[in-house]
Amino acid sequence: MLSLQIGGSFFERSQLLSNYQLTIQDLDFYAYHGCAEEEKRLGHRYLVDADLWMEAETHVTDQMEESVDYAEICSAIVTFATESQCWHLEFLAREICDLVLQHFSKVSRIDIHIRKPLPPAPIIVGAIGIRYSQSR
Repeated sequence: MLSLQIGGSFFERSQLLSNYQLTIQDLDFYAYHGCAEEEKRLGHRYLVDADLWMEAETHVTDQMEESVDYAEICSAIVTFATESQCWHLEFLAREICDLVLQHFSKVSRIDIHIRKPLPPAPIIVGAIGIRYSQSR
């Protein structure tokens, strides 16, 4: 096993635990959230970015069980968001963070950004959104 010298002492590579950030960008789905009744009836397109922080040893073991399955996380987010209805994006963001932290034990923190492109409002704007963070 390769030994690395760090700060004057030796560490076996297997003793090193690192923080990783898994990034999900532009997860796209159609759902029924919003304050206006039309939004809840007609629905709207949403985009989600998420940064998931975890401690893992995948840099040493290269084993799947040391990480998380990003496809499974994306599927959980889309399933929840498309099967629920929330008045506010802030509430939806918190619910998604709760879900991820509850079902994916290796994730210690999630930062989420939910955007609604071209929202139905008497203004012209590319998107509105919310950023939310939650940790264990």
